[in-house]
Amino acid sequence: MSRAILDDPLSGTPTRIGRGSIRTMALVVAGLSVGIAFFIAAPVTQFGPILLGSPVPWFVGYLVSVGVVAVLIGPLLLPRATRPVYVDATSGHVRVGLRSRPVGDIQRAYRLPDGLSDGRFQLRLALPGIDALVGVSARMPAELSTAEFDALIALVERAPIEPDPGVTLRPPLGDELGPRDAAQSFSDDINRSLLAHETMSFAKPTLLAELRGMRDALAGTGTGVGTATIRDIGLVVPYTTNAPVQQADLAEANAIAAEGPKRGLFWTLSRAFRADAAASESWLESVGAPQVGRVGVFSERLGIAVIVAGLAAPWLAVIPFFVSVFIGNLFGPPDLGALGGIIAFFMLTWPFIVWAGIILNWRGRVQRFESIRRRAVAARATGITAPAELAAFVGPRFADVAYLNQLLWFLIVQSIVLLAGGLTMFAVAMGQVENWGPSAIGAILGVLMAVASIPVFAAAVQLIARFGTRTLRAVAYWRAIASPLG
Repeated sequence: MSRAILDDPLSGTPTRIGRGSIRTMALVVAGLSVGIAFFIAAPVTQFGPILLGSPVPWFVGYLVSVGVVAVLIGPLLLPRATRPVYVDATSGHVRVGLRSRPVGDIQRAYRLPDGLSDGRFQLRLALPGIDALVGVSARMPAELSTAEFDALIALVERAPIEPDPGVTLRPPLGDELGPRDAAQSFSDDINRSLLAHETMSFAKPTLLAELRGMRDALAGTGTGVGTATIRDIGLVVPYTTNAPVQQADLAEANAIAAEGPKRGLFWTLSRAFRADAAASESWLESVGAPQVGRVGVFSERLGIAVIVAGLAAPWLAVIPFFVSVFIGNLFGPPDLGALGGIIAFFMLTWPFIVWAGIILNWRGRVQRFESIRRRAVAARATGITAPAELAAFVGPRFADVAYLNQLLWFLIVQSIVLLAGGLTMFAVAMGQVENWGPSAIGAILGVLMAVASIPVFAAAVQLIARFGTRTLRAVAYWRAIASPLG
């Protein structure tokens, strides 16, 4: 058990901030899993004789179905569920669940936008080993009472919060960050257009200004704590809620992303891409935006290595077969069943290995494209007008959007392949296929493959959740680069 749990310094009466939604979300996941499992239990039960060689009771198939449904919907609902945060003003400690930390450990704060309302967001206070996640709203139903707002503000006042340099900065609400130069004001305008969609890092004065403004807005409308579970679900299933303005923004971004010629894999392989990228990088260096090395080289080379490995795998797998057949007498009779299984495995899976290599190789060139766009935005923020050729290079269609589309399909298909392949290998290892005897190693590998499909599927879900934000960011950056000064 963690020492932070055993030596809990919250000796006084701590103030609770937020109601927490993790229990509600867990109940929603459990309820949906239990209900949906009734409809798929019968076909799942039929896998028993295939995998184990003996019938499986319906109840066992039902329990497995509950687990399968929970795995599918859990990544949608659970990642942003919250737990109450407890603050002890006397000892200066904050507690989330069973873990407590000094307030002085809070050095970063992030704004996670709501998919429903610009007036609501989740505040994430980053602590070593834990994260405090609090829902904040300026509209009814309120997430926090006035006392909770006061406690949260007092907590932030004592915390040494600084902006995260690797995350987009939340634009100031007024003059709390002092005078802003032209470059900072330019960046603020871009970030403000993404405020409702993108996770941003807080500067402490801006966070205090936003919290105080929301508390004052609620002062005359009541202090009830909201229990809108459906709205919370909308948080983790972005762009499925009733947010007409945001839906319009996304529709416009998707329309812009579909303009112009296709800019997929073959475009990034073309001589035109290499020439335009080199010209853009040369111009950026000429205006004082140097780049050390070329971004994406490692990913490109790793992708080529994976492609070669995938193409060679079936042929390499055949070598042990011929060695066992032709000189098997030197080592004893060959296990043709096991060797056949290895050959069959690589013969069936090599296209997916090659596909992974293509994705990695493509990612390297997309990283170069994104690097050029970021540097062009930084140069434009200093008052330098980008040439029309560079603006056209980073304009629609956007190379990163095309790549993310393919990456999404790759993750979905790979999760299916891992699950189906793992179950098949398990069935083979259990002796359910003729000419193959039981194999403990094969059974373990089958289970590992099936389990590995879970994080791959979760990654696909997270990519879907962030896809709209990435498209909007591409449009905002392109417009910033192509916009005239003034």
